[in-house]
Formats: sequence, structure tokens, C-alpha cells
Amino acid sequence: MNVHNAKRWLSWPGGLLSLLLAASTVDAASFLTAFTGNNKTTNNLTKPQDATINFGVLSGDWRTDPAFKPLIDNFTGGAGFSSNLTSTPGQYLYLYQVVNNGKTPSTQIDRFTIQLPSVAVGTKISTVGYFSKTSDVFFKDVEGTVNASNDFGPNGKPFVTSPSVVPNIGVVNPGVTTGSGGRIPIIEVSVVGDVLSFQFSTNGANGQPIFDGQSSVLLGFVTDLPPNFDNSSVQDGSSANAFVPVPTPEPSTAILLGIAGLFAGSAGIRNRFKVKT
Repeated sequence: MNVHNAKRWLSWPGGLLSLLLAASTVDAASFLTAFTGNNKTTNNLTKPQDATINFGVLSGDWRTDPAFKPLIDNFTGGAGFSSNLTSTPGQYLYLYQVVNNGKTPSTQIDRFTIQLPSVAVGTKISTVGYFSKTSDVFFKDVEGTVNASNDFGPNGKPFVTSPSVVPNIGVVNPGVTTGSGGRIPIIEVSVVGDVLSFQFSTNGANGQPIFDGQSSVLLGFVTDLPPNFDNSSVQDGSSANAFVPVPTPEPSTAILLGIAGLFAGSAGIRNRFKVKT
């Protein structure tokens, strides 16, 4: 985690909102309005992947709410992670659906990655995987199933010019629904450093990439860390970025990180003084 990201997590307005979320208790299962919607990828001039990252963060008692039972019934954990959402701890369920909008020249999406805060790596994420077992699970809104022609929330937004552009929130009647076929599952989930990767294919050789007009199944993970916005990317050799919800350090953790940084800075000053004397 770099200093720029640490400052962004604690800055107004997103950081404050995350702190307020962490301090509150939500019982009713619901999508968090400020973290439910979609964003477009930045325009990569070498290989312009025209992708929409649809996202939603569930909070409250989503494990027992009948509206979200398809998530419980169809979750497949990645290697080394549990497939049982009812027994894995964590208040928040982060969900993503990657859509290849289809652009000329044609491109495919092999991988979707999310930038994690360093404190989220390891035990802070209790399980991670995708939602496809007896049925595929994907988002829906007031216009129906989310796909290449229906974004999760405001439709038809163009490429963004920066990964830090505010996403398109304001989904009417957000929910999940099931179907069969037509959604691309993942072949591997991995965490390398502070990057969480969902792999659809390996250069088209293993698995199935997301081609023009296709969509992934829902992808997701469970954690107690509240959301804020940070970087993600879609890749097929080159990459294009989009700003999406990611876990944020808990207030106490953020404070400790800040204190640690102050001590580290003061130690460096003392050491520099010692060198000079």
C-alpha cells in the first residue's frame, strides 16, 4: 500500500464515509447505495479494452435474507478458500461482474484484478471465489439482468479518463438473479502481494476469456473491512483500469498505521541526526 492510497482512504469524502460505515451496525440486508453501481475502464491507447465493471457491496444479514439465497447456494470458493458462505465470518460481501462491451479492434479479457490494502491480505478476507454452481448468478436492476446492454445502474457511460473518476452509482432496485450458461467463470483466484486476481483464462489457452458482448459470473469475497474506492484492472496482456469498491483499513488500523508512520519518520530523523553528529 503506497502513501497516496493511504491518504485517499482517509480523505474526504470517501474515507469519512467508510469510517462512518465502520462505526455503524446494519442489521437489514441491503446493498450499500454509495458503493453499488458501475464504472468504465480507462482508455488504453495500445489495446482499448472497453469493459464495464459492475459492483455492489452487501451489508447486514445477507446470509439469511431469501433475496440473496442464490449467492449462498451457488458460491464456489477459490483453491484454499471455503465455499460455505454461511460459516465464513465477515459483515461485507463485495461483488463484481465484468462485462466486455465489444470494441474494434476486438479484445478479450483474461483477468480481473483488485488493489487491496495491505491489512486485507490474509485473514482479513475470509473467503473469495465466484457464483456459479447449479446456476450462474449475476446482478439485476430495474431494467432486468445486467449484461453488455444493461449496466448495473446508469447505462451507456463512456470510457473514463482516469481510474480515480467517481463511479456511476444510483442503482434502482438492485438485486441478484440466476440463469444458466453464457457467463464466464474463473479458473483461478490468487493474491500476490496486495493484488487480488480473478483469472478467466491464460492467454486463451486454459479456461475461457471474456469475448465481445460477454460477461463474467459474479465474483466476490467476504470481509469485515468497510468499503472505499480504489483501483482495479482488466487485462489481456495490456490492461485498462477502473475505480471500484475495495476494503478499507478499519479506523483503529488506519490510526495505528499513521502512528507507525510517525514513529518511522521520527526514527529516520534521529538516525539522520546521528549521522551528522
